[in-house]
Amino acid sequence: MQGKLLMACFFLIIFYLFIMLTMNSCTVSGNQGSEITFTPRKGSFSYTVEGTGELIAKKTHNITSPTIWEPMQISWLIKEGTWVKTNDIVAQIESQVIETAYLSACDQLEIARAEAIKRDSELLLEKLLLESQLKSLEATVAASRLRLVDLQFEPPRKQEIERLNIEKDEIELRKIKNKLAALESIQKEERAHYQLKIKQEISKRDQAKQNLEQLTLKAPVDGFVVYAKTWWGYKITEGDQVWAAQPVVEIPDLSVMQVKLLLGETEAQKCKEGQAATVTIPSLKDLKVSGKVFRVGRMAKPVNRESKIKKVEVIIELDSTDTVLVPGISSKGTIITNEIDDVYAIPYECMYEKDSIKIVYKQNDDMFEACPIAIENQGEDFIIIKGDLHEGVQLALNEPSEKQIIWPDTLITPKIELPINQEQKSDSDSVQISDKISSDIIRIMKHE
Repeated sequence: MQGKLLMACFFLIIFYLFIMLTMNSCTVSGNQGSEITFTPRKGSFSYTVEGTGELIAKKTHNITSPTIWEPMQISWLIKEGTWVKTNDIVAQIESQVIETAYLSACDQLEIARAEAIKRDSELLLEKLLLESQLKSLEATVAASRLRLVDLQFEPPRKQEIERLNIEKDEIELRKIKNKLAALESIQKEERAHYQLKIKQEISKRDQAKQNLEQLTLKAPVDGFVVYAKTWWGYKITEGDQVWAAQPVVEIPDLSVMQVKLLLGETEAQKCKEGQAATVTIPSLKDLKVSGKVFRVGRMAKPVNRESKIKKVEVIIELDSTDTVLVPGISSKGTIITNEIDDVYAIPYECMYEKDSIKIVYKQNDDMFEACPIAIENQGEDFIIIKGDLHEGVQLALNEPSEKQIIWPDTLITPKIELPINQEQKSDSDSVQISDKISSDIIRIMKHE
């Protein structure tokens, strides 16, 4: 029995020692964790403004509906993204008014031609009748003159009567000749009137035909098709009603591409033409393309027709292009609004506060010296500081114990000699750190 108690006591002691060793191991690990440090290095930093937008072409060939002030509707659209050649049909528009106007113009032309033919026949008949009368009267006058010769031995009275009849017929003959001459002039004018009417109807028919042909939209150049957006912000689709000169299809020129960003007024005020920028395409494996600010909008405008949210349009022009870059792809733009050199950046974990003064702990062998700092600027993950730092110094990422800290006689925040531009003080600014320092931060934060 006593042997069993001794064995139980022995195992309890072993278990207790194991627990103590485990706790001690944890404590040592914690102490070691407090000695994890970060070594800041001087580098160049960029103050940036970021925004999202979409790729657009700097130059686009717009294919619009006809400039006709009649109701029109899209009956067919070529598939978006299709590559087309010059004069390929890209859309078909219907308009009952225009189609009816063309058919009516064709009918009116046929009617005008028929009326001209009919009237020409009537005029010809009228001329033939006068010519017939003229020939008949000429024959009558000739016969009367022959009879007058035969009447030379008749009484003078009878001869005189015959002469009067001849004079009467000659007067009538002259009237018919004059009438025939006048008729030719009148008929010439009347025929010209009918021909002019026919030409007018042809012009109306041709205009109506041109309007009808304009309902078939064709590509002006080679390229791929992009549907245009309506005034309400959505893309054109089959069945939509369109108005005069409304964009229906676009063929972008891919030789120069841009990104249209919509920024808040505060961020947009920091952007200026010519500033360097980087565009990231998430859908293309985060493809990065360099560029510069091409244009900054003068005023904020609603995001769409019905939105109350206003943004400023900022255009970034890409330095190069690629066949994979097509309009409409979502993009992220980063604009460098300012750059500074020879500054230190540290993660937030290195900064602490004592009596409202920001400090860092510089490692000095097994001890840590408290050093006051001033914040020149800050980003989401790190801050740019000014203080008594030098190359190679190591800063604690975990606050040391009170026994390890060496406190100076006084804590005074360093003065920042150079004024920081107000644009750099905005909380919306992010600071891009150099690749080397950035990788150090990520490595330390992950305890690699």
